[in-house]
Amino acid sequence: MLIDYQTFLAPSDPALTLHEVAEGDLTHFQDLADILTEMMPQYAHYLGRIHTIAQHAPDFEAGFVHRQWLAKIDGQPAGIIVFKYVLARDCGLGLDFAILPAYRATEFANGRRLAHLLIELCLAQLTADAARHGRATPMGLVVEVEPEYGHRDPHGKLLKQYRKYGFVDLAVQYVEPPFIVKGPEDEARLGDYAFYPMRLGIFPNVAAEQIHAPANLRHLVQAFLVDHYHLPPTHWAVQQALDSVVSG
Repeated sequence: MLIDYQTFLAPSDPALTLHEVAEGDLTHFQDLADILTEMMPQYAHYLGRIHTIAQHAPDFEAGFVHRQWLAKIDGQPAGIIVFKYVLARDCGLGLDFAILPAYRATEFANGRRLAHLLIELCLAQLTADAARHGRATPMGLVVEVEPEYGHRDPHGKLLKQYRKYGFVDLAVQYVEPPFIVKGPEDEARLGDYAFYPMRLGIFPNVAAEQIHAPANLRHLVQAFLVDHYHLPPTHWAVQQALDSVVSG
């Protein structure tokens, strides 16, 4: 069930509506697809996955709760956030997140921008989904972000903005796989593609001490690389990340 996001809004706030693209209702799928294609063209190849997920209820895949949101302001598409809750790891994964330039400076109560508000709503949704499944409070929303030296965002503007919204860097050596592994053939061709260095971090939902505990850091790494990308646990990218976690 979608959280009652209107309770997070003040009467003076812009007219925000959230639309969940799920359960076979594709009314807002094209708007979501258009924003992703325009703002994140490097991930447009994941539209097939998003379309497939949209055919089902959020809980259709055992161990996960999928959420695909389109945000509108005054009835016009303004941004998207696609994420999922990983039950066994007690965390959420932020997969696709983009705000159209015309709405990036739109402010809500307490000076929150639309992006900041959507992160807040995402954390509330993760907490509600965890409670519904009898799980502990999720550690937060884990995301991959372009590092300061990356060629897609050489000045690290997105990373700096995320930090303003509470983003916490995770002390792990992380690379982004080129695609989600769907079977042995995909696994075999992984070596033909480059893995892209990224910074892994989290919008926290619990105390920093809990997040930075080595066992939990390993859970967060595996949530993305093993549970989402389906890399084998023995893959070098998984082992490199796990080995980089300081023991304690």
